[in-house]
Amino acid sequence: MFAEDLYAAAALALLDRLDLPPNTQHRAELRQVLAAGHTNHYRSPGAWNDAKRSVSR
Repeated sequence: MFAEDLYAAAALALLDRLDLPPNTQHRAELRQVLAAGHTNHYRSPGAWNDAKRSVSR
């Protein structure tokens, strides 16, 4: 793990604890990327686009 990596499970738990409105921009996409376990966007370059496509259905 590198310094720029996230701990996906911890980040997801924090996101779920935040009192954000359901319609917060990019919240659903971020949640999906973290739930999939992605820790670094450089090593998972398609994760965000995949999440955007999935959420927009």
